[in-house]
Amino acid sequence: MASSGCVVLNVGGTKYMTSEETMRGLCLSQDQLNLRDNEGNIFIDRDGVLFRYILNYLRERRLILPEDFPEIDALQTEAIFFCLHEMVKDIKRYKEEKECNFLFGCCLSFLASQNG
Repeated sequence: MASSGCVVLNVGGTKYMTSEETMRGLCLSQDQLNLRDNEGNIFIDRDGVLFRYILNYLRERRLILPEDFPEIDALQTEAIFFCLHEMVKDIKRYKEEKECNFLFGCCLSFLASQNG
C-alpha cells in the first residue's frame, strides 16, 4: 500500500482508489494483498462492479443501493467473501423488507380486487 494513505485497487478489472483506513475493513490475506496487476495495483479477483457497494458500506456503515437492486444475492456473496458480517446482516434485513413489501402489496391488490 502506498505511504500516502491512498491505495489503488484493481477489482476484477475495475479500478478503485480508496484510503488505507477503508481497506482495513476488508478481510484480505497477505497473499491477496501481494497479488498485483501489470501496473502494480493490488489485484482482487472479485466482481468489480459490485465492489463499489462494498466500499460504500465500509465508508458509510450502511447499505446504499439503487431502488429495486437486482443483484442483492451476488452482493451478499461478496460481503461474505470480504468477511463483512454486519453488511451480511443488513443485506438479509434488506431482503426481508423487500419480501414483506412485496407480500403486503400482493395482499392489498387481492383485497382491492375483492372489493371491486
